[in-house]
Amino acid sequence: MKEKSTCEELENRVQELEKKLHDAWSLTEEIMMYMTEGLVMTDTRGAIMFINQRLSEMLGYPSEQIIGKCWLEMVPLEQQAIAQAAEARRAQGYTDRYEIFLRHKEGREFPVVIGAGPRFDKHTGEFIGTMGVVTDISERRQAENELRKFEWLVEKEPSLADVDDPAFETVYGDVTELNTRRFILDGVGKEHLAEMAADVMALLDTSLAVYEANGDYAYGVFRSSWCQYMDTASFHLCGTNDVGKALSCGKWLCHDNCWNDSAKTAMVSGKPADIECVGGIRLYAVPVFAEKKVIGSVNIGYGNPPQDTDTLARLAEKYHVDLDHLRAKANAYKPRPEFIIELGKKRCQHMARMIGKIIERRQAEKSSQKYQKDLEKRNHFIQTILDNLPIGLAVNSIDEGQAIFINKKFEQIYGWPGELIKDIDTFFHKAYPDPAYREKIMTRILADIASGDPEKMAWDGVEITRQDGEKRVVSAKNIPLQEQNLMISTVQDITENTKLQNQLLQARKMESVGRLAGGIAHDFNNMLGVILGHVEFALEKIGENHDLSAGLKEIQVAAQRSADLTKQLLTFARKQIISPRPLDLNDTVESMLNMLRRLIGEDIDLVWKPAAHTWSVKMDPSQINQILVNLCINARDAIAGVGRLTIETGRKTFDDAYCRRNQGFIPGDYALLSVSDNGCGMDKETLKNLFEPFFTTKGVGQGTGLGLATVYGIVKQNKGFINVYSEPGQGSTFNIYLPRLAEEEERSSDVPIAKTASGGTEILLVVEDEHAILKMTRMMLEQKGYTVLSAATPAEALEEVENHSGAIDLLLSDVILPEMSGRDLAGQIMGRCPGIRVLFMSGYTADVVAHQGVLDDGVAFIQKPFSMNDLAEKVRQALDHAPGHGRQSGVVSKDR
Repeated sequence: MKEKSTCEELENRVQELEKKLHDAWSLTEEIMMYMTEGLVMTDTRGAIMFINQRLSEMLGYPSEQIIGKCWLEMVPLEQQAIAQAAEARRAQGYTDRYEIFLRHKEGREFPVVIGAGPRFDKHTGEFIGTMGVVTDISERRQAENELRKFEWLVEKEPSLADVDDPAFETVYGDVTELNTRRFILDGVGKEHLAEMAADVMALLDTSLAVYEANGDYAYGVFRSSWCQYMDTASFHLCGTNDVGKALSCGKWLCHDNCWNDSAKTAMVSGKPADIECVGGIRLYAVPVFAEKKVIGSVNIGYGNPPQDTDTLARLAEKYHVDLDHLRAKANAYKPRPEFIIELGKKRCQHMARMIGKIIERRQAEKSSQKYQKDLEKRNHFIQTILDNLPIGLAVNSIDEGQAIFINKKFEQIYGWPGELIKDIDTFFHKAYPDPAYREKIMTRILADIASGDPEKMAWDGVEITRQDGEKRVVSAKNIPLQEQNLMISTVQDITENTKLQNQLLQARKMESVGRLAGGIAHDFNNMLGVILGHVEFALEKIGENHDLSAGLKEIQVAAQRSADLTKQLLTFARKQIISPRPLDLNDTVESMLNMLRRLIGEDIDLVWKPAAHTWSVKMDPSQINQILVNLCINARDAIAGVGRLTIETGRKTFDDAYCRRNQGFIPGDYALLSVSDNGCGMDKETLKNLFEPFFTTKGVGQGTGLGLATVYGIVKQNKGFINVYSEPGQGSTFNIYLPRLAEEEERSSDVPIAKTASGGTEILLVVEDEHAILKMTRMMLEQKGYTVLSAATPAEALEEVENHSGAIDLLLSDVILPEMSGRDLAGQIMGRCPGIRVLFMSGYTADVVAHQGVLDDGVAFIQKPFSMNDLAEKVRQALDHAPGHGRQSGVVSKDR
C-alpha cells in the first residue's frame, strides 16, 4: 500500500506540479511570441490581450503600444464591415479563414489572410475572446490568382530562325551587357527572347529590340541593312566603336531619337505606339505588362526607306554620309507587303504578351516556392508546438471515423503508436479492452456528442489501458467542427493528480479527526487530573490495608487507562507532547523484546534480526514502544494459533529519481524498522482503509480502531513514512522509515539529567482557572511541604504578588488563561520578582501550547493530567535551575 501524504506534503506536491505546468505554459508562450506568422489574442470586446513579435512588426507598433487597443482600429474603414462580421461569428463559436486589409502605423495598407477561432473558458464554456493567425500575402496575392494562367506560353517552343545567319550580326555587339535592371532579361532569359524574336523576324526580316522599363536593352537584333548603315554612321559621329559610349554620347541619332522615343511612348501610355524614325522608316512599340504593371516594351522597325531626293539629301547631310551611297542603300532595300507588316505587328503584340505572362509565371513560381517553403516552415513549427504541448491532441474525421492527426503526447498518454489507433473503432478496442466498460464509455460519448451540449463533451476520470497493460486515468474533451466534418479531441493524463487529490482528501479527513481528538484533550485531561489527584490523596490517607483501598485502585487504573486512551488519540492526531532524543534503533528495540514476547504469547515465535549497522533517529522512546506494541498486537490477532513474527532493522536511501516514480517517498537517508507476520493477511479494501481512525476488522469490543492510526500518527509526526505489503493468506509486512539523525546531533546526544527532589519549603504561586485543578494542585504541593499562593485569574495572581511581602520562588501557571496568556503573565511577574522560576502546565494539545511559545527547548513544562510525584519532580527541577534568562533556566523572557 502506498504512503498517504500529509496535507502539507500533498499541497507542496500540487504546487510543484502547478509550477511545472506554469513553466511548460511559459515555454509555449515564448514559442508563440517568435512564430513566423502573426499571432493575436483578443477579449470579448475585441481588445488586444496578446500580440507576438511577427504581427507587431507587420503593423509597425511595439507590443506595449498596441496591447489594450481595439483590434478593429488596425482595419481600414472600408474593411470594417468584413472584420465586424468575422468577430460576430467568433462570438457565435465559429472558426473560419478570410482575407482582409490591415493598416500599418505609417498609414499604408496591406493584404493579409486571417485564420481565427473563438476561445472558451475551460471551466464554464463561456466565450472569452478570439485567437487569430495573420499571414501577410502582399507578395503572392496576385501571383496565386494568375498562377495557372498561360502555362502553355511557358511550355511553347517556337520555331527557331537560323540564328547563325550572318544577317544577325550587328554593329552593336552584345548590348545586353549594359542592362542594369535585368528584370526581363533574367526573368525570360536571353535564349528564350531570341526564340520569340526569331518568330517575329521570320516575317519582317528587319530590326527588333526589347526594352526594360528603365530603357535598358533586354534583347536587340538589327537585321535591316538600312538600320545597320544608319547606325554605322552614328558610330562615326560619336567617334567611338564602344557601344556604351556611343549610345550615351548624345549624337546617336537613330536610337536616341527614334527607338527610345517609341519605347517610352508605349510604356508611358500603356498602348502600342507607331512613330516615324529619323532614319526614314517607321517604328512600332508594344508595352509589356506583368501583373498590370508596365515592365518594358517590344519594338520593331518596318516600312521602306525614303526614295525622294530631298529626304535622302537631308539624311546624307545629317549623318555625314555620301548621298549617292545612301540612295543606293535605299534602292537596295527589299519592301515588305502590307499584310506581312500587319502580321508582324500582331506577332510583336503576342511576343509582348508572352514576355509578360512568362514574367508573371516566373514571379508566381518564385512566390509559390517561397510561400511553400514558408508554409513548410510554419507547418513544421506548428507541428513542433503541437507535439510538445502538455496535452494530447487528435483531429478526427467524423464521417470516415479516422484520425487525420495525432500528436506525440496523445500517443504517450494512450501508450499506442499513432498508426495503430487512427481507426476510431480500433482505438476504442485497444484503449478500453473490457467489453462492458468499452460499451459504457462509447454509449456515454455518443449520447453526449449527439446532445450538442459542449459541457457534456468533457469527461473526467475515464480509465484507459495502455499497450503495456498499465491503467491510467484521463480527462478528455471533444470539440466538434460540424462544418468541417471534424472532431478535435484533447486528453490529459490526470492519474497522478487523481491520486494526489484522493490522498489530499484522505489527509484532510485524518486531520479533521485529529483536530476533533485534540479538541477534547483540555477538558478531559482536567477531569482526569482531578480524579487521579484525589485518588492519590485518598490512597495515601487510608493506607494499603483499608477496605476502600482496592476500589480506589480500580478507579485509579480506570482513570489511567482513560489517560492512555487520550494519549492514543493525541498520538493519532500527531499533537501529543513528546521528548525526542537521539536513539539507537537496535538498542531501543532490544530493550523491549522480553515485554513484546509476553505480549504476543508463547504460541508465536518472535524473531529479532537487527542490522549490523543502522542509523540513529531522534524520537521519544515511548513512541517506539507504542509502534511496536500496536504492530505486535495487530500481528498476534492476525495469526490463528502457532505463527511467526519478525522484527528487523536496516537502513535505506531514496534518491530523487526513485521518489519521482513512487508517490509519497521523500529523498534522503532513513532507518528502517520492519515488522512482519505470517498471519491471515489483508485484501485491497482493508489495506485502503487500514490507517482510518476507528476502522477495525475485529469483533465488537475487541478493538478501538486506533492502534494503526496511532502508528500512522507517530510516523508522520516524526517526518517518516510507512508502507504496508499484504495479500490474503500471505501475511503482512509493515515497513517504517524514520529520518536519519544528523551527524552533528548524533555526536552531541549526551543530555545531562537534572537532579530531582521529592519536595521543599519554597513559596510557590499557582495560577489555574479551573477551580478543581487549582484546589488539587495546591493540595499536592502543600503535601510536599511547599507554601502555596493560589489564583484563578491573571489579575488575582498579580494582586497576590503585590500583597505578598516576601519573595516568591516559582510561578506554576496554566498556559491558556482568561485575560492574558500564561506566557504574558510570567513576563509581568518576572519584572516584579527578579529571579523567580517558571513552570508551565496545560491540558491543551502540543500545537496550541507551541503557539504560545512554551514548548521551546529549555522551557519547563508539565502535561496534564499529572500525579503528585510527577508534579513534585518537575517543580523541584525548575527550582533547582539557576535563575536567569538563558535557554536552560526554564524561564520565558518577555520578548521571546
